[in-house]
Amino acid sequence: MKIKIKGINLLVKEGVFNPDPKNTNSSSMILNNLPNIKQKEILDVGCGTGIIGIYCALNGSKKVLATDIDNKAIQNTKENIKINKVSNIKVLKSDLFEKVKGSFDYIFGNLPINDKSWNLNISTVELMNKFLSEAKKHLKNNGKVFFTWNSDDGVEPVRILLNKGHYNYKEKIEKKPDKLWYLFEVSK
Repeated sequence: MKIKIKGINLLVKEGVFNPDPKNTNSSSMILNNLPNIKQKEILDVGCGTGIIGIYCALNGSKKVLATDIDNKAIQNTKENIKINKVSNIKVLKSDLFEKVKGSFDYIFGNLPINDKSWNLNISTVELMNKFLSEAKKHLKNNGKVFFTWNSDDGVEPVRILLNKGHYNYKEKIEKKPDKLWYLFEVSK
């Protein structure tokens, strides 16, 4: 399937998360609320098709690393990098931060957020807890982590997680016809 998001042509392979705004608000919410990414070092965790990392690479980021645990997503991202002729982006197969080295100005997590839709060995809240605790080790001073959530499984467990971990965070809420969407901006 071919789609276009924010001027970027994407091929979405079967079995890879489709970031089309008709299907989800997660990728769009991150893209529509990006901080200043110019000359910043970016980590896109759960890259899927690569849309967030590719957008950042094409719009002035100094360096971008896109990661995913899924081989299909890694291959799909590589294809989309070629389609869009992007040079300042690398792709790495990694379970969250397992193989990631270095620190970043911004870490974007586009991870599973609904237990019913994903066949994971842990709950999406546990996955988010693991993501956040590992992200701290890869953030530069004044760096930030961004991730989305929606009202399908409730947002309160995420807020409890953030408060228990003593994270500084802001949240933005968007109401869509079928649910509420949340964008979290987390700092050290």
